Amino acid sequence: LFTHAYPGIVSYMDKDLRYQFVSPSYLEWFGIDPRTILGKHVSEIIGQESFQDRHPYMLRALMGEKVIFPSTLKHKTLGLRNTEQIYYPDADENGLVQGIFALAHDVTERI
Repeated sequence: LFTHAYPGIVSYMDKDLRYQFVSPSYLEWFGIDPRTILGKHVSEIIGQESFQDRHPYMLRALMGEKVIFPSTLKHKTLGLRNTEQIYYPDADENGLVQGIFALAHDVTERI
């Protein structure tokens, strides 16, 4: 329900950085068929260059840190968009990080 109401895009990656969930808006943003994304490594979907830019932030989140950073994402029809991204660690009851919740929202109009 949250992912349908959130105005940005949402995904969840396991600790191996493989997609386990993406919101409908994520699929729409990138123009991806939902059958082709689950289980794929992030680099296979966003490309190696974008992955290299974001990988340090992902590593910080996998270490248990909430990370917020500005980024640029390419929308399938709107082109490059300025976004604020949040990587939030998903830790179990023992504090072991199992994956990352990734949220992004478009801030292009605010800049």
